[in-house]
Parts: sequence; C-alpha cells; structure tokens
Amino acid sequence: YITVCNLAVKIVSLGLMFALVREADDYIIYGLVYVIGSFGSYILNFVRLRKFVTLRKTEKYNLRQHLKATFMFFLLSAATSVYLNLDVVMLGFMKGDTEVGYYNAGVKAKTVLVTCVTSLGTVLLPRLSYYVQKEDREAFHRMVSKAFSFVFVTATAVMVYFMIFAKESILFLAGEAFLPAMYPMLVLMPTVLLIGLSNITGIQVLTPLGEEKKVVYSVAAGAALDFVLNLILIPGFGAAGAAFSTLLAEVLVLVVQIYFLKSQLREMLTGVQIGKIIAGILCALAAGALFRKLTEFGVFMTLLLSAILFFGVYGLVLLALKESFVISVTEPGLRLLKKRKQKQ
Repeated sequence: YITVCNLAVKIVSLGLMFALVREADDYIIYGLVYVIGSFGSYILNFVRLRKFVTLRKTEKYNLRQHLKATFMFFLLSAATSVYLNLDVVMLGFMKGDTEVGYYNAGVKAKTVLVTCVTSLGTVLLPRLSYYVQKEDREAFHRMVSKAFSFVFVTATAVMVYFMIFAKESILFLAGEAFLPAMYPMLVLMPTVLLIGLSNITGIQVLTPLGEEKKVVYSVAAGAALDFVLNLILIPGFGAAGAAFSTLLAEVLVLVVQIYFLKSQLREMLTGVQIGKIIAGILCALAAGALFRKLTEFGVFMTLLLSAILFFGVYGLVLLALKESFVISVTEPGLRLLKKRKQKQ
C-alpha cells in the first residue's frame, strides 16, 4: 500500500510539474507541487491507518518517559537540517545567486545517489533494534557487515562513475550554462561514500544502541567545521569552496562516529572485501576512460552507453572474484534459473 500510494503521488506530481510549471514566475506552483509530491502520500497513510489502530485515547499516557529520546531525535533532525542547508545560505549571502545556482546544480546528482545508498537504513533499522533488544550481538554484527558491504559496493562505483562523467552529467541535468557546476560536483562526489558509511555508523548502529547523543555530537561537529570553512573558502572559491567545506565536514562526522565505535568496528567490517571492490573499480575505471577517449556521442547516449559499460564491467569483475555481497544477492536468482532449466 505504501509503495503504490507513494509511486502514484510521485507520478501525479511529476505530471503536474510538466503541465503547470513553464516559466520562472511559476515558482509558487512549483513549491505547491513539490510539497504534494513529497508529502501527499503521508495523508493517505493516515487514512489507511484507521483500519489497523484506533486514534481514540483508551488509557492514561505516560509521555514523560519518551521526552528525553524525542528531544535527542529533535536535536539530531535540527542539526542535520542546519548542516545540509548551511552551504546554500552562506553562498547566497557571500557570493550571490549565481554561485548558489552552480552549487545546487552540482548537488543534484549527489542528492539522488545519497538517497539510493542510504535507503537500506530505513529497512535495516527496525531489525537492528530488534537484535539489540534481544542481545543477539552476532546477528547484529552480521547485519551491519552486510550494510557496510552494500555501501562500499554501490557508493564507490557511482562515486567514481560520476566523477569521470561529471561534465556530461551537468550538461544533461542543467545545460551548458551550468558547466561551472562541474567543479563542486567533482568535489562533492566522495561524500556519497562518506554519507553512506556515516548513515550506517550513526543511524544503523549508534541509534539502535541507544547512543543518539553521540550521533548529535558528530553532526554538530560537522556543522561547526562546515560553518568555519565556509567563512574561509567561499569568498575566494565560491561554490567549489562550499563543496570542499562539505566534504571535510562529512569526513569529520564519520571520524567522530568511528571513534565512538572503535571497539566494535573491526568485527563489523569482517565480511567487507575491500580488495575485490577496488579491483572491480579499477577495471571499470579503465573501461570508462577508454570509452571516453575512443568514442564520441551526444550527452544522453554517452551517459547511457558508458553506464552500461562501466557498471557491467564492475559487476562482472565482482562476480568473477566472488565478492561476498554480490554473490549473496545474485545466488538466489541463479539457483531459481537453474531449477527452471532443469524442469524444462
């Protein structure tokens, strides 16, 4: 139900965007359609909710027991919101709308990729919390190890690909007028991997362990560093300076969270095969560089064909090297195909 409703609302909002937003003066309509697309399905969820639970008060509530945890999550949400929007606000004040435009164009691809990489956290958090409650340390670490493998396998590949084809990505997303956005995009791409890792250490590990306060500390440290570096770098480097500030801030967030988990981290990374992932990336990098040098297509065809080649080579190398995460994902499908062939 959630998937169908969310997908339906997204499709409707996309249609409304193309139908109603045609000129720069349509920004109010754009804002309305954006809100509908982002949050419209939540209203439908509340309607559906009444079939499963009653919203009437049935007994006396002890809300005070939840205040501390709720306040920690509020601080985390507030710090994250400030942190994510700090660059744009400071760029606007210090350099003007043009640099903000370049920065936002560079951020687009990064935002989509981060959403994909961190999507696993939504799925794993309830299960990890369950393992903590049951004090099943082995299952907890095994699940976290798979999450790390997922992030390393996916985030490293998309990070490298979009660094190679940053120019084509900007031309496709924003047009030739925004080509200077290529530089902040190049700087921001490593944050896809950094945010993916800090999402595991912070949201999927520290939070189920009841250490939300430490996550807040890490994000607050990153926000403080981002603010200071923006003051120093934005006047001279504009959007690229803001992007570099964000990169170093994300490094600090991850380092702080790793420090809090230093006693457990080795066990959590046991199943991650970094060497095989690097080998796959190097082969895919060589294929992508060769494609770029020997061929010349339009922007869309370049992105399409290069993506097929790059990720195809990457996947085949990981399969050939029997990388554990890729094998665990593909093995059930291969077994099913084998059974079907045997039946035929």
